[in-house]
Amino acid sequence: MDAEMIDGWQLMADALDRASIERTILYLSSRDQIINYYKQEYGSEKIRPANGRGQGTEAWKIAISHAISSETGQRYDTVARRFRGDRAEGKVSKKGAAEYEKLGKTLPGTVVEKPRKVSGKRAKVYTKVLIRISREKKARSRTIDETLTPHQASQLRHGDPDGLIEAYGGINPESISSLEFRSPVSVEYL
Repeated sequence: MDAEMIDGWQLMADALDRASIERTILYLSSRDQIINYYKQEYGSEKIRPANGRGQGTEAWKIAISHAISSETGQRYDTVARRFRGDRAEGKVSKKGAAEYEKLGKTLPGTVVEKPRKVSGKRAKVYTKVLIRISREKKARSRTIDETLTPHQASQLRHGDPDGLIEAYGGINPESISSLEFRSPVSVEYL
């Protein structure tokens, strides 16, 4: 049976694609990365204190000091001292590095996708299908929740559902006149 002759094949194709991609979220973790993020996000405009005294503090320094203070429970004034003059440069203590790493996990991450090796792996497939057998007038609705052998998984990746039908059992793939995949469809490589 050709994939083009199967209704809802795109649901299965999309599930196969999602399962074959490994997604990782990378978070900012170093002091320099996080300071650069806050500089870009909040800018260097100086904000004067409410009492009008002093030169003012750059917006990014205020924002990062509040963020670290709320993450660590330290007083804002204590944290803000880290960013006076060129104190924001130089060596970072282990405790400080851990604080920056923790803060980085609260900031937006970057999703990195890479192909997952699926060749030679078994696949756990869950889907609902509507199967019409050529000699019957009525279609049968079935839930397929099967683990496919590496060969059957390969067949499915290449657009041939016979391995899936074989794993389900009880139906000769050649006797099927139509097959319709219905949502939800999920695939997980094992």
